[in-house]
Amino acid sequence: MPSPPGLAVGSEGSDARVAEELSLSLVDGQILLRDAEEPRALEQPTTIAGTYDTGLGGTGVISGATFSTPTLSIEQDITSPLVETAYIDASFTQVGAITGSITPEGAVLVNVDVRVDLHIEIGDPAFYWADCAATPVHLALQSTAPYDPDSGQVTLADPDFTIPTIPTTPDCNTQVSPTINAQLAGAGHALTMTLAGEIELPPPPGCPTVTTLAVDPATGSRLDDPVTLTATVIEDPAAAAVPECVEAEGAPAGFVDLYDGATLVETLALAADGTATLTTEDLLAGHRSLRASYRGQEPFSGSASPAVPYLVAAPPTITSTLPAFIEIGAAPVELQVTARNVDLGAGIERARLDLTLARTLGNGPSPLTGSPWNARSATPGWPCRSTGPGPSPGPSRSVTAAVPTWPPARTRSRPCASPWAGPSPPAPALSASPTP
Repeated sequence: MPSPPGLAVGSEGSDARVAEELSLSLVDGQILLRDAEEPRALEQPTTIAGTYDTGLGGTGVISGATFSTPTLSIEQDITSPLVETAYIDASFTQVGAITGSITPEGAVLVNVDVRVDLHIEIGDPAFYWADCAATPVHLALQSTAPYDPDSGQVTLADPDFTIPTIPTTPDCNTQVSPTINAQLAGAGHALTMTLAGEIELPPPPGCPTVTTLAVDPATGSRLDDPVTLTATVIEDPAAAAVPECVEAEGAPAGFVDLYDGATLVETLALAADGTATLTTEDLLAGHRSLRASYRGQEPFSGSASPAVPYLVAAPPTITSTLPAFIEIGAAPVELQVTARNVDLGAGIERARLDLTLARTLGNGPSPLTGSPWNARSATPGWPCRSTGPGPSPGPSRSVTAAVPTWPPARTRSRPCASPWAGPSPPAPALSASPTP
């Protein structure tokens, strides 16, 4: 369904939360390895990009973000197994999703895991080289000061990150991995980045609200039966302690989302009294978890209702074993009808079985008496279908009988105006349609 007003990404002046683009690029940055005499500058371009949740009711959560930085060349003095200089090219590759947030006050947090691939050459000219990898290196980058809207800059730093032990592999053998681990593995490394980019800070929280959800019928329903969901949003009584909320007038307005578990059922606009109602027949059978989430609209903040457990019962299944043919006048035919309650099934209250008998009449020896057959109507007063040589299509009749009144009473028939010679008619056919 189309998004209601206020959901367009990046819209200006929206009352609802929006996904705002986040694009930060490096102004200045450096990495200081443990025991190194001086830091090494990060290379351009180094970026953090993604989206964050803003607008009223937004939480400033960063999502879908990426971190990238070029290969960094580092010189590191080593003392074991010999005194020499190691020249290291470090490449950083993001592993997994970035988490983080931006607060209304401008504090920024970015958590990112990276794989560090190290190409190592020892000596100048190199007399030994290796390719090693450390993963994951966790960076918890926090702003050292709030984001500055005037300069459009923020400085992020992790003053003490850890490089895990580098495993020994054929390309990073025991000749080099112990030395590299002695120099790099463990804590005590620092990373600092000053980044520039436009950040629209999330607004401060609005006046608190309370959202509830009522379901009718409250005790559960059967599959395909209508169910009415009513969400109600009111101002939280705690708002009376917030000076800005004392002057707020009227009930909360805006939009409320109705969910079945994690699945969005519908988005509704609140009425003037702060309620929104949906009647639906589309809830799936089984144990459901229904809730309502208010998005917030100035001056009110968003809120969510507690989950309402709800059972939508499935109808029972009815099956029957019916013969393909029956013989009129013969011994009674036994029919078996079975009603089964499936998992989470509704109670079996009433069941009816309708039987429809279809008899097709033709010519030839009578299946009832064995005497020569004349085309006869199954009901007095019915005319014969046709006369002349060849098989007769014959009339047919459907009789509906409710169990247990079986078999239905036979009706006397009268002969047609002219006899008919031809093949025997087919045996009467029986069909049935169980009705729950």
